[in-house]
Amino acid sequence: MKRLILLVLVIGVGLFGACANPVDESLLSEDEAPAHIWAYLPYSLPDGYTKTKFQADTRTAIYQGNGIWTFTVHGSVSERDSKTTLFGELEDMNLDNEAIETMKSTSYSPVGDTTVMSVYDYCMSGKCQGKEIIERKTTTYQLKLTADFYETQAVLENLAIDKFDERIETASFLLLPELLPCGCHEALREIRIK
Repeated sequence: MKRLILLVLVIGVGLFGACANPVDESLLSEDEAPAHIWAYLPYSLPDGYTKTKFQADTRTAIYQGNGIWTFTVHGSVSERDSKTTLFGELEDMNLDNEAIETMKSTSYSPVGDTTVMSVYDYCMSGKCQGKEIIERKTTTYQLKLTADFYETQAVLENLAIDKFDERIETASFLLLPELLPCGCHEALREIRIK
């Protein structure tokens, strides 16, 4: 009788324990889950991003239980913007010493002229006035995509993209016309001034 009661208790505890804390195993291994989830990530993402902005080798997936994985992948984006202004008097351009030294050490052969002079001397003669300056601004930032993946339904939910670590670079270039080395075509040469 004691054995029967003990057996009933063992079975009861085992069944109760199994119901209270079921064994939860994923259908995917931790190694295969990131690639599997990546395959379900759509090409077009929120806020105008695309899947190509993210690096597949940065993807991770952590199993949360009940068939749910938290998926993460990192990426980056660069946005470029440019505007054109005109070169004024060299003295009024507020060029730093490095730009002036670059202009002095850069030789230039104006179109229609056989002389070679420094860009600085060319501009000092007033011939840069009215030439175009292109100002380029490049903004780069990192991205982090997170989503919940339901493995039994193969569905991504709660997809979010965060931007961080923004960096801005600006550069200005004087555009001067010159002949290509073949002497057959005129091209614009970019000389960095800021």
